[in-house]
Amino acid sequence: MLRVSVVGAVALCLSATFSPAASAAVPANFCDGKSEETVVRTYSRGSLAIPLRCGTNTYGFRHVVQKGRWNDAFDSRIANTIARGTVNAAGTIYGEMTDRCVNTFRVVVNQGAIGGSGFRPQGVITAYEVTYPNTASVRPEGVVPAQRTDCLIYEPVAEP
Repeated sequence: MLRVSVVGAVALCLSATFSPAASAAVPANFCDGKSEETVVRTYSRGSLAIPLRCGTNTYGFRHVVQKGRWNDAFDSRIANTIARGTVNAAGTIYGEMTDRCVNTFRVVVNQGAIGGSGFRPQGVITAYEVTYPNTASVRPEGVVPAQRTDCLIYEPVAEP
């Protein structure tokens, strides 16, 4: 009897963890009428939780939507890059890397307070596909990056 209960409990936990409802799309107008502090999504890396807040036109969900980047695939890339990608020493830049350490996607975060004195953590500032001169894209459609975690992340002079 105990064995059945344990198996049933594990099955219940697994079905709750992989529930389709947990990955439902967030519409681009989700933050209409909401404060910049409102959490849209929470991404994780181990025990670290990184929120994507509604934000403003300069950071967060509104920023990503304004740049025309938000959709289910982009949301998945943010989640995957934070969970499995390379992170810089300061914990402020997460990068999706190819097997040759080419950075193909980047998520910039602030684990501190917004403006140094506001609510904390500020969370995701921006996320974007990394492209290099003379390339249409460094990651052909459908190619899954290796997600190396031993690559160096070079910080940009200016954000795209």
